[in-house]
Amino acid sequence: MRPKQPENTLEEERQVLPSLEQLELDPDEQSATHGQGGTPLIDVPWERMDKFGLAGGFWQTLKRAMLRPQDFFGHMPLHGLAMPLAFFLVIGCVQIAAQLFWDSAGMTFLDLFLQRPDVEQSGLSLGEGGYLLFIIYPLILTVALFAIAGLHHLFLMASQAAQRGFEATFRAVAYGSAPLVLAVIPFVGDLVGLAWNVSITIIAYRYIHRTSYTRVGLAMLIPLVALLLIGLYFRMVS
Repeated sequence: MRPKQPENTLEEERQVLPSLEQLELDPDEQSATHGQGGTPLIDVPWERMDKFGLAGGFWQTLKRAMLRPQDFFGHMPLHGLAMPLAFFLVIGCVQIAAQLFWDSAGMTFLDLFLQRPDVEQSGLSLGEGGYLLFIIYPLILTVALFAIAGLHHLFLMASQAAQRGFEATFRAVAYGSAPLVLAVIPFVGDLVGLAWNVSITIIAYRYIHRTSYTRVGLAMLIPLVALLLIGLYFRMVS
């Protein structure tokens, strides 16, 4: 006879990792690898272009990351950094291209309330934006992604929430950027996308690291408290 597993432990596992029946995914999408406790892992469509194609993989990944983040990140395998980085670069380039376009058309959030100078007078043009987009901006995005993921991982480690290593944090930041694609919507797309991005990233940390919202929340508060203390210190010194 096998000892019965405590009910509270089973309930905690259900809360952290939804069952595969709830996923309603094609069985072929299930990876051959398994996570902690033998949990089946689901391949990321963006990383299975052989099956979904480029556009299909991108679209399916967007939908799953934005609409079903618990399932998406909770059953995500760790297959390296290259594909998450590529996804992040695509999102970033779409975002900056949309921002430049709407800015040149005078259709940004600030344009709802402010009379801003003409784009040419302000020194910004779509030509300059194109140069930034295709040559410099991807390099900036790459450095930013590694920096953000690295800092967040340190904070997660400090709160004992980093259960699956740096790659898990990197993937959470990269695929959690999916809502930033909403920048293609004029006026409010940037703000909505940013708020959605923050929410999904918090959910991603909780599920991909098999941890709790309490630990993730603590990790997110650490830099805010540090900045507050630094600000108070300089104010007292001056």
